[in-house]
Amino acid sequence: MMFIDYDNVDRAVRQQGVEGVIRAVLEQVPEHALPAGTRVATRFYGGWYDQHQLSPSAQALTRDIDNNFPSILALPTLGRGRTVPVSAELALALSISPTAELMNTYRIRSAPPSLRAQSYPFAGCALGGSGCPLLGTYQLVRKRRCPDPKCSVRLKDVITRPEQKLVDTMLTADLVYVATLWPSTVIVASNDDDLWPAIHTAVNLGTTVHHVHPKGGRSTPDIYASTVDDNYFQYSF
Repeated sequence: MMFIDYDNVDRAVRQQGVEGVIRAVLEQVPEHALPAGTRVATRFYGGWYDQHQLSPSAQALTRDIDNNFPSILALPTLGRGRTVPVSAELALALSISPTAELMNTYRIRSAPPSLRAQSYPFAGCALGGSGCPLLGTYQLVRKRRCPDPKCSVRLKDVITRPEQKLVDTMLTADLVYVATLWPSTVIVASNDDDLWPAIHTAVNLGTTVHHVHPKGGRSTPDIYASTVDDNYFQYSF
């Protein structure tokens, strides 16, 4: 099994399509982790449902997967002439309950309550006073509404942020489920430290975890990595 936290993967890699992402992850893993006869079942995790509709990203990935998978990949890290069969799917439901798809995992939120504006006039402002073009933004953030009393626009109508829900816990649940069901070898691609309890649990259940950090230079903090034995390996793009 290979679990990929899709939004953790660098945008430049995601632009290479599903096969490009899978290749980028598998090429970090040493040859001995993919012995002859290995088949890789890949699950992509992300906020795939906007309410009850697949998000645009999920729709694009579904088309890519339907058109190109299952596939047989030749990797430069494998021995000459060796290939590995690969399947791919979006994690729309938990592995333990594959028919119960989890809705509303992609949500548009308003500006966070903690959003604050620095005191005006701003340090270093070239114009200062009422001539600063950011004055309206400052007033909007401070008052949480348009400064014109005749206007009904609120801060939440102007500033929004996309948010994923359930994604980390879905990956966590699947990793523990697989480790409990058949301890073997799992590849996890994520930079998120929130997954460490699941990785730690899987290793202690007898699963070998190859942890790929899909952003260059990342690694699991030693305070966590030192708590597991030789069944844990990590790599970085």
